[in-house]
Amino acid sequence: MAFQLVQNLFDNVNKYFNYKQYSTDTNYDVILHVGEEQDYKKFYAHSATLKVKSKYFESALSSRWINKEDDYYILRIPNISPKVFEIILRYCRSF
Repeated sequence: MAFQLVQNLFDNVNKYFNYKQYSTDTNYDVILHVGEEQDYKKFYAHSATLKVKSKYFESALSSRWINKEDDYYILRIPNISPKVFEIILRYCRSF
């Protein structure tokens, strides 16, 4: 009984954060421009989450590669489709 209650709580929190992670609220510090022209999408994310979950983002968001613009990291990733990138982003946020 208690396990099921905790599991339901985590499921609800996870759904909430999955929704909030793609929104344009003020709780992000990375703006990702993914794709090109007709196949383009803008994503919003938290740098701490990306850095912890991915060696690529750990490097890409380091001071060696990128500077902040108006308190946001701006990444342009033209060589991947937004649909594929969304899968990668969901995977990074899933564990």
